[in-house]
Amino acid sequence: MTSEFPTDSPIGAFTADQVCELTELSRSQLRYWDKTGFFKPEAGSLRMGPYSRVYSFRDVVGLRTLALLRKHTSLQALRGAAGMLHQHSNYPWANLRFYTRADEPTIFFGVNDETFVVANTKSQTTFTIDLQEVSDKMLNLVRRMRERKAEEIGQTSRHRYVAHNQRVVAGTRIPTSAIWNFHKAGYRTEQIIAEYPRLEPADVDEAIRLHEAEATALAT
Repeated sequence: MTSEFPTDSPIGAFTADQVCELTELSRSQLRYWDKTGFFKPEAGSLRMGPYSRVYSFRDVVGLRTLALLRKHTSLQALRGAAGMLHQHSNYPWANLRFYTRADEPTIFFGVNDETFVVANTKSQTTFTIDLQEVSDKMLNLVRRMRERKAEEIGQTSRHRYVAHNQRVVAGTRIPTSAIWNFHKAGYRTEQIIAEYPRLEPADVDEAIRLHEAEATALAT
């Protein structure tokens, strides 16, 4: 799929764990779909470590759409739907939708005024999936996912798979070393926050305190 995602999307790349939370698919499903070529993340798969699969926002919308379709379709139909999503990945979401007609147990894929038949459904349940609506809902969930918890403010953390194991501000991927470098360059707290809007003054203070302590320890 294309790497295009909304310019106001707060996250440009998603781990498998984040995708599972957003789409309600399981890690085993994502892994199997990738392995079999049914749905591969656009950034590719390194196939090593827990963060080997990186998904775009557009991938997330496509996967959520497939998760919704699973309730109505056969595996054959789902494969057809995945193919249609990939084939028309450059179209605006507002121009794409899956739907059924009341008199036919068949899934249709609409692209502007053109309609394609995907495959037969499991039942004659009438439904419509508007990809723009799915996209809007996923974007809202992503924004909520990115919000930092109160207990993370003024704290730091370290994780071997985040920022190459550098110490970062809790709830972000911002290395404390970046804050320290700006501080040494003469940036004030508000100027540093202007560079990293997710930071709070307490985050800047804690990062500076840690690096000052490390510098003092090295000097003694």
